[in-house]
Amino acid sequence: MVQNIKAGYPINLYLSKWRLTVFLIAGGFCIWLGRLDILIVDELIVRMLAFLTVLIGILFILLFLIALLNTAPNLTIRSTRLNHFALFKKGRRAHYYWKDIKNISLESQVLKHHRTWHLRLITKKGATFDIRLLPMKYESIKLNEKEIYHLIQQSFEGRRSADINDVPMRIYDRISLR
Repeated sequence: MVQNIKAGYPINLYLSKWRLTVFLIAGGFCIWLGRLDILIVDELIVRMLAFLTVLIGILFILLFLIALLNTAPNLTIRSTRLNHFALFKKGRRAHYYWKDIKNISLESQVLKHHRTWHLRLITKKGATFDIRLLPMKYESIKLNEKEIYHLIQQSFEGRRSADINDVPMRIYDRISLR
């Protein structure tokens, strides 16, 4: 439970290390499974699929190492802009200045039964940017997607400091039964 806490700018948000270990575990499992199939099976197609599985495992481990060695915050909220670290973008760091943004909103997207949350930024020129929000850490506090959105909204509105308030997320904010 987060109680009303004042946070000064910049607010640096980091992904939890547990989320990163999933990449390591998945990569190790893919390499183990692919190597096992390569050693046991003699069919060419199955060996090719096993080799592809090993390559996917190596990719997962590389992603883990890149994310682990990255010391920059994944999301930085400043009084004048929002900085977002994007692993697969050309510059890897996207800057969105509040003076160029017309509107921000919190959108959800359902894929099968899993709901993901996105920050939608609409610029004054009409361009739209979606940033996927994940639970992140601020100092020793774990923030959910709605709490992060409220921090960003306070900065967008021009407040001098941000209040971290408890915004609970229910089970239906994470899954959809439709």
